[in-house]
Amino acid sequence: ALRSAEDALRRGEVPIGCVLVYHPPSGDPVVLATGSNYVNATRDATRHAEMVAVDRILTGGAGSDERCLPADVYMHPRRRG
Repeated sequence: ALRSAEDALRRGEVPIGCVLVYHPPSGDPVVLATGSNYVNATRDATRHAEMVAVDRILTGGAGSDERCLPADVYMHPRRRG
């Protein structure tokens, strides 16, 4: 999430990053998608980090079998300056 926030900051966006993670009952956590703000670049107020990450899953960013799994959302703000 921090790397995604730093990416947003480099692009002139509000520095927020998001990671959606599935924690299977056994095994290591799986990152389903990441996202960062794209509000300024797209001039679309819905392009917040968490919505970008969810859209990446829904549009094929993860396998279809992963789309309905419960996931944890981790977000990280990056301070400017």
